[in-house]
Amino acid sequence: FEPLGLVHAAHPELVLCLSTNGLNLEEALPPLLDVGLRVLSITINTTDPDTAAQLYQWRGLEAAVSAGLLVKVNSVYVPGLSERDLVAVARLAGGVGAHRQNIMPLIPRGAMRNLPAPSRAAVEGVRLECEAWMDQFRGCTQCPADVIEPPAGKRVRRACVGRDCRTLEVSRCELTVN
Repeated sequence: FEPLGLVHAAHPELVLCLSTNGLNLEEALPPLLDVGLRVLSITINTTDPDTAAQLYQWRGLEAAVSAGLLVKVNSVYVPGLSERDLVAVARLAGGVGAHRQNIMPLIPRGAMRNLPAPSRAAVEGVRLECEAWMDQFRGCTQCPADVIEPPAGKRVRRACVGRDCRTLEVSRCELTVN
């Protein structure tokens, strides 16, 4: 929390954003708010209670929204495993008050290297289904950096920096709000 507090003290005009899986978010929320956090991204891939209990806390999402944070939900689309559940994630997260969902296609690496990556058309199809429950983010499609859209009415310039926004080798994504 100390580095975030120092950045906020030196540059209160910056919008501080944090990405998390939501574990211990309820407990961490008060100090995060104290250091100026205003935007939060939470990765949520399932609504299955047993899986979700091991990965993150829905209560943290609810607490963050109740605290007035702008919350985006990141979800990874794994063909054959998560596409149906992503609609349920959108329904529940949108119902709690998350403002946007970022459905990202699986990058077949590590333990999931033998799984297929979904096509762009398949990802867009799931996004269209999820859009009934919450807005969908359609920025960088395979970018490990988290990018938050600004509030409506703001002009944006987005630039992916590094090798390619569609690979894991991206160094960062930048968002400038005017």
